[in-house]
Amino acid sequence: MSYWVVEFDGEDPGPSDDFTFEFASIESIIRNSSDYKLSKNFINEISMLISSRENYSIIGNIKKITSPDGKVYTNKAIYALIGLIEIDGTKLQTGCLLAEYSDDTFGLLGLWPDGLVEAVKSDRSLLTNLLKLIVNAPAKWDGVYLILPIESSSGSSGSNKINRL
Repeated sequence: MSYWVVEFDGEDPGPSDDFTFEFASIESIIRNSSDYKLSKNFINEISMLISSRENYSIIGNIKKITSPDGKVYTNKAIYALIGLIEIDGTKLQTGCLLAEYSDDTFGLLGLWPDGLVEAVKSDRSLLTNLLKLIVNAPAKWDGVYLILPIESSSGSSGSNKINRL
């Protein structure tokens, strides 16, 4: 299994409470991973939910993104979509790593945590259902967070510009 490593900035200044998630590469989970290109409408729907629902929010705290082959993509349009939901009394966390491409589509790069990865390996339809649930059933979620690189949320320009893949 290969992983995208995403380092997040913690609440306190400095690195003391920074944290890292390892998103399993979608290519190591699903053979035809190119099937998981999402339209701009998906992100537009998430954006509308962020504007209208208290349990959906946008955060800018991705510090560093490293691909499975070790390349750093921090200045690229790569976002984490983290969800918290309770199903049958069990609290679950879900995470998708998304890349924005120059053709206005979004690709799925990775999944987190390992429990979700194993479930999707067993039943691919779970991934499609999860993505639909995020946009079609916002009341079921305790929280959905679209997490951006720090540079894109601060309105910086120049060398800190976020570029599509």
